[in-house]
Amino acid sequence: MLRGKVLSRQTTIRPLSGRAGGQYTVKTLTKLRAVALIAACIAQACTANTQAGRIARPTIDACALLDAKEIGRVVNMPMEAGVRKNIGATPDGAFSSTCVWAVRSEPVGRDETNAPFGGRSFVILNAIRWPSEDMAHRFLDPFYIAAERGELPVQPIRKNVGDAALWWGDGLAVTRENTGFGISVFVPNSHVDRPGVREEMLAARVLARLDESRAPTRAWKHR
Repeated sequence: MLRGKVLSRQTTIRPLSGRAGGQYTVKTLTKLRAVALIAACIAQACTANTQAGRIARPTIDACALLDAKEIGRVVNMPMEAGVRKNIGATPDGAFSSTCVWAVRSEPVGRDETNAPFGGRSFVILNAIRWPSEDMAHRFLDPFYIAAERGELPVQPIRKNVGDAALWWGDGLAVTRENTGFGISVFVPNSHVDRPGVREEMLAARVLARLDESRAPTRAWKHR
């Protein structure tokens, strides 16, 4: 569990002790931090605008942006089908969706049973779509704010992915037109060349699907 979210400059993210007086392991705390951080950053980005009601609401389905087989090829492990959990409509007229793909048939240690998703390894994608592109530009801002307060494991590193992107130490945050998404991979792999390489590979697939979904609209606009 986490106490606090990055919802304002006064709140913080702090890990709590595990159940029964024990402490979460470093692996579990990393998962907790990443899951809470992306949700909190989305919440902050979504509450910074009050144009809801004046613009048609968009929708998005995070589970439609990746599939288990292509994730499995990237992480080199079999994955279960994605499980979707939508936050739904937000105060500023955006729509937020989350999807989680867990590793299939993975043994879980007793010290990890209180971790997210029962301690299983997983890939998580949070996607949010705003009514307009200018509203999506603020998606990365909360990550920089969290870094200023010392709440990230590393300083954000800009990445040449999508329209704008950053690596925050536990995941990759990306914007494309009026959509932003954050993706984190918590699947062990000793052969990763550098941190974030698997997230970048999966982000490329997400971007391809986003572009494919917009192709008919772009063609109509150019008629």
